[in-house]
Amino acid sequence: MIAIEGDLSIKNISKKVRFELTHFHCRFMPLYFKTACGANGFAKILRSDFEMGRYVPFVSDEVTLRFAIEAIRE
Repeated sequence: MIAIEGDLSIKNISKKVRFELTHFHCRFMPLYFKTACGANGFAKILRSDFEMGRYVPFVSDEVTLRFAIEAIRE
């Protein structure tokens, strides 16, 4: 599995986060006459790291963020 590390900012708080890619693929898009790349992945964060830890332990502190993106080079 491929991973990317970067900064995630929520509520003006930035933390280093590891984004794991579960799928990455590029292909030619005839609609745009360009190559597009797409990726799916996830990152796990603690809500308390971003001052959103209210109601812990009744609500889980660990949250999984899932994403799907597509990009076309201009």
